[in-house]
Order: sequence, then C-alpha cells, then structure tokens
Amino acid sequence: MKIPIFKIVQLLYFEDVGLSTGVGGGESSPPPSAEIPQVSAPAGSNGEGISQEIPNADTEQRQEAAAPLIPENDDDLKGQETLPHVQAAIQARQHARALEKDLKTYKGQYEPWQPLVEQIGDVEQAKYYHETFSGLHQPVVDPNTNQPTGRYTSLPALQRMEQEQPGIVDEIFSDLLVMRVPDETGLVDTLQRHMYRAAGLDPDRFEDYRTIDARTVNGLVTAEELAAVPQQYQAAYKSLPESLRGVWKDLSDSEKQYHLNTAQTAIKAQELEQRFEQTERAKQEEAQRQLESRIEVAQQESLTNHTQSIYKSLRDNLSSRIKFSEADENLNSAQLNGVMAKLYCAIDPAASFLVEDEFKAVGVNLDFPDAKWHDVINSFTDADSKAVKLLEEGQIAAARQARTEANRHQARIVSRLDSAALALAEKAAGHVVTKSQISTGATTRTSPNGNGVQQNGNGNPYMDNPHPISSPEYKAYNRNIDRQLGYGAQV
Repeated sequence: MKIPIFKIVQLLYFEDVGLSTGVGGGESSPPPSAEIPQVSAPAGSNGEGISQEIPNADTEQRQEAAAPLIPENDDDLKGQETLPHVQAAIQARQHARALEKDLKTYKGQYEPWQPLVEQIGDVEQAKYYHETFSGLHQPVVDPNTNQPTGRYTSLPALQRMEQEQPGIVDEIFSDLLVMRVPDETGLVDTLQRHMYRAAGLDPDRFEDYRTIDARTVNGLVTAEELAAVPQQYQAAYKSLPESLRGVWKDLSDSEKQYHLNTAQTAIKAQELEQRFEQTERAKQEEAQRQLESRIEVAQQESLTNHTQSIYKSLRDNLSSRIKFSEADENLNSAQLNGVMAKLYCAIDPAASFLVEDEFKAVGVNLDFPDAKWHDVINSFTDADSKAVKLLEEGQIAAARQARTEANRHQARIVSRLDSAALALAEKAAGHVVTKSQISTGATTRTSPNGNGVQQNGNGNPYMDNPHPISSPEYKAYNRNIDRQLGYGAQV
C-alpha cells in the first residue's frame, strides 16, 4: 500500500518550513496553543521516518476521517495570529490545503487517461494516432469563402501516412476494394463491384474486359501480302488491323505510306517505352540493392553501438560499486575486464554457452519468468534491426514503434546483467572492497632491516592469502584483514 502523494508533499513542506509533523522527530515544533495536528508514526516505526509497515486503504480512510492531517480551517489558532510561529503555521496550512486541492484536481484529470498511457506508453505515438485518425474525416473548406462545403476528405491523412509509411495506402486501397458495403439501393457487395456498376459495366464480365485486346484478332498475314510491302515496313504492315489490310489493294500509294509510317512510329514508340521500362527496372533493382546494402551496414553499426553501450553501462556501474584492489590498479583493471568478458559473452547468443556454468556457479539464472535469455537477446537484435531498416526505408512511425520495442528488451538485458556482474565480481574477488569503504586503502607493509626498510609482502594484503579461493580458510583470512584495516560490512 503506497502513502498518498498529497501526504508526502505535506510532510515535506512542513519539514521545509521547520514545523513538526509528528513523524521523524522534527527539530522544532509550535507550542501547544498553535499545534498542528500531528501524524503519528505507525506501530513498528523507529521514529526516524515513516514505518515500512504501511496501513491499508481502509485504515487510511478511517484515520483521515477521524483526524485529518490538515484542519479544514484555522479556528483553533484564533487570537494567536500575531505570534510569529502561529503565522508560519497558518501559512503552511494554507499552502498545504492548496497543494492538496491541486493534487486532487490533477489526479482527477489524469485518471481517465491512465489506461491509454499503459496501452500506448509513447506520448508521440499517441499523438500520431490521434492526428492520423482525426484526419481521415476532415471537412473540405471552400478556398474562396473559407467555409465548409459539407463534404469530407481523407486525402491529407492518407498523404501523411504514405509519407511516413510508404506502401500503406496501397494496402488500405486493396482492403477497401474487397470491403463489402451497401450501395444506394441497399445491395451489399464489394466496393470493386460497385465501381464497375457505377461505370456502366457488368462486374460478372470482368474476365471478358480483361482479355478484350486478346479477343481482337488481326488475322494471318500471307507471304503474298508481305511480298508487296518493302522490307523495312513489313513489321508495321503486320500490326495493321485486318479490316485495313483487306482493302489494301484499293488504297493509293500515299495512303499506304501514311498507314505504314503511322504503324512504324507506333512500333518504335512501343520499343522505346519497353527500353525505358527496362532501364527503370534496372535502376530500381540497383537502388534496391544499394538500399539493402546500406541497411545491412546500418544494422550492424546500430547493433554494435547498442552492445557497446550496454557494455559501458555495466562496466561503469560495476566499477563505481566494487574495487578489487585499491593498491594495485593493474590487478583491479584485470579483474574487472575478466568479469566484463563474461558479460560480453552472455550478450552474444553464439558465445553465451561458454559462460553458462560460471553464472550458475554464483547462483545467477539469466532466464526471465516469461522468456528465455536467448529469446530476449534475439528479440532485442530483431527489433533493433527492424527499427534501422524501417528508418532507412522512410517508414518513420513504424521505425519509432520498433525502436521502442528494442529499448524495452535492452532495459531488461541491462537489468539482468547488472545483477550478474555484481555476483561474478564478488565470486572473483572473494573479498569485495567498495569505494565507500576505502579510506587510505591497502598499503605496502614494511619492516626495518640493516639498510633501512624492505617491503614485506604484496602491496595488496589480500593478495598474500595462501589458502584456496572460496575455502573457509580463505574467507577467514580475508575477514582478519578486514578487521585490521577497519573495514565494515561487505557488499
């Protein structure tokens, strides 16, 4: 059960103005005549803060009803308003009442949005959904009068969607064609068939319309016909309709030449169009190959950068919490690198099996309650690669969604490896010295001899431990060094 936020704000404010709240033994408090109703610490509190044993909601409600933290008015302080500490108490009460009122207002405004926040999470994503959906039914405004025409359009929203997610309009159009809706007569059919009827066509004869050109046959051209046509125009003659070729002998030479020239021009135009289409296809294929190559490089760079980011975050966190050796920095760096190498292997699905036994030996299970460790790693790499690919393709909205998913998996990976790093470090050190415990650090021990002093033992006293690592004797030896150096509880 959580303490209501308005109570925490009130408590913090009272402490800030130097007034006692009855919690934690404030340093100053008003006299009984100007006493502010105090909040007693729950049973089990040590008197130095709010108890870990938090009352349930019913208990809180009964306590609030019986003795509110802030009185509704300041009648109990009447006649004492001129006293400095009473003035401060009244001001504190007024401010706390205003804060409580604001908090209730904000809570009332936020609660209806809570399910949406939990479902979407990303504010920009929610804003994009709202703007896109509302734009699908946008009123058309007359540019001359700047007044609505009574019609609506989806074009601006569709244009924006296509810009951020290329190809989505084609998908929507394909779905619309097969969507069944009633027409003005009440006939329910697909939009595609309604479109045919609107154009005066029979939707049941679609195949006939599709093959109409193939049904128009020019007929066979005989060798005798071609013999009467110059060689350079024979292909043009073959393309002429059969009706024209049937009266060819009756045409004048100029008419024949006109028809042959027209057919020849049409053939050349068709050949040019075909070559242009071939060139465009080749350009598109090359552009696609370059895009795929660019995506592959970007994906590798992104995965490398994020992996290095995970590695750096884990290393910085571990080095700030644990010190293997204060006296020997090389030893400290080597031990730290050894732990980080194991973590790096764990991030690589192909190498993680090399360190599974070491993780188990320190009681670390990398698997999650809802997913295997390898599955989470693969989900992260897949989402990261998908985000890069969509971004390179210009699909901004989809790329944003994929990146959010990748970040979620990355956060789980870092959290799990952070715990594993600490366990591995403690196992490797046998004795852990934290930075907060180090004062002067381990020093080189010396003893006098005839020529002055000589070094007695290793610069790091823990390195002189002669017992097998992790053995009871090894740990007892380290604890004795702890007492000599004045170190407290271990991490």
